[in-house]
Amino acid sequence: LKLKVENIPEWDGEPDNLATWLIKLNALSDRSETVKTQLGQLVPTRLRKSAEAWYFSLPSSYRSEIETNWYTLREAIGTYYMNRAWIDKQKYKALKASYREPSFSQEKPSEFYIRKTQLLSLVLDLSASQIIMEVMNSAPSGWTSILTTHLYNDVIEFQAALKFHEDALMRVPLDHRRNDYYGNYSNRYNQPSQSRGN
Repeated sequence: LKLKVENIPEWDGEPDNLATWLIKLNALSDRSETVKTQLGQLVPTRLRKSAEAWYFSLPSSYRSEIETNWYTLREAIGTYYMNRAWIDKQKYKALKASYREPSFSQEKPSEFYIRKTQLLSLVLDLSASQIIMEVMNSAPSGWTSILTTHLYNDVIEFQAALKFHEDALMRVPLDHRRNDYYGNYSNRYNQPSQSRGN
């Protein structure tokens, strides 16, 4: 399987876009071991602006070493860009992300689930029940009258239920009763951060 360069997303070094970029590349790497190896060699050609400048400032011998595969390259990118400040910012962003917040005023419940869980998975290692709780606690309170969360065995069933009830969920009025919940987000998960998107 030959991976086409144009299928690899670009990244310009913007920290706020790093999480989404990593998630896309992790998904690509899961296709096969061959793709993992190819990504190590091809991803550097998709770096732009400050990311490209950083990469080619590295010694050529080190670049050759980290281009072994996607894992080695991702580790090098993480060491440089994904410091404690970045991880804390992404954790805050993930936990505070809410349904139809200003930048996503037209999103559907199923779209919100994907956005929320992608952000969570990058920086926290949560159980299925914790993921469901985080989604529900950042959605309108009226969703609880439609979704019987205690009956779902895993996030797959929960996501399917969101899609099935999507029209009804979209008719639920927005509310703001979750503000206090977000205010002390930093006390909720005292665990090591997962910064590799695994």
